[in-house]
Amino acid sequence: DYDTQWEKRIFGAEATLNLGGPWKWYNRFMVASDAALARYMLFTQIQYRPHDNMEMQVSYGPEHYGDWGELTNDGDFESGGRMYDQYKLMIKTWF
Repeated sequence: DYDTQWEKRIFGAEATLNLGGPWKWYNRFMVASDAALARYMLFTQIQYRPHDNMEMQVSYGPEHYGDWGELTNDGDFESGGRMYDQYKLMIKTWF
């Protein structure tokens, strides 16, 4: 769709930062613009793994945008997805 009315420009970045010990910080950010509008998306998550069989995650943002491998080629975001507030606390344990 280059140089047409349907052209879209999408930029995305993601990074994981090991904060030491059982802590990790994960971030995903995308920006898109087309003829109709400009939009963005931010997802951030802090993970805590105190043991081999326990995990806790606190996250903010819509996690389903950019989650399937190709960050900027995600159909959910590419076709008009927008940022919204979503908070999540997840605690997992297994035996």
